[in-house]
Amino acid sequence: LSSVALSCMAVKQVHYTTKLPPQPTPRFQTISRCPILGEHFNYTPNFWNRYNAKGLSKVLSGGKVVRDYGVCIWNDETGKLDYYIGITKDDANGDLRETHTLRINGGLYALFATPPAKHSDFVNTIHKTWNYIFNIWLPQSEYRFAGGYQFECYVEASRIYSEDICIPIIKNEGEAL
Repeated sequence: LSSVALSCMAVKQVHYTTKLPPQPTPRFQTISRCPILGEHFNYTPNFWNRYNAKGLSKVLSGGKVVRDYGVCIWNDETGKLDYYIGITKDDANGDLRETHTLRINGGLYALFATPPAKHSDFVNTIHKTWNYIFNIWLPQSEYRFAGGYQFECYVEASRIYSEDICIPIIKNEGEAL
């Protein structure tokens, strides 16, 4: 399948006027290279709604409850964000037609947990957390965005409206890790 880019602006360019509650310092984790199987769509919240309403996580996993991943990368060629939803290849034991594999490079990632939210405010909480990461935490930290895929993950079946957002990072020049 060819990739379809989102029609919205990159997350790092979105500005919100509402304040997010104080954020904890992120956890840092070295993540191994990770293949994700999934598909793509035009508008991220609608994509998640379609994915969840059709139970595609269980379709891909062969009926198991697994962690779902939303993976994004800025597409310089189109000037838009490419966004994919899927599960890890290790969990993929179901119907994999019309999916393809993304290979997420390993490396150092900052992991942010979104504050718990109500279902009605979950999307807004996610947007505010992305805004916090790129416009407050990252500029004030000793790290910079490493480029490449960023991803968010959660378990839809849990009905806990919080997720992890994972950003690839590297230490700023002149600072040892």
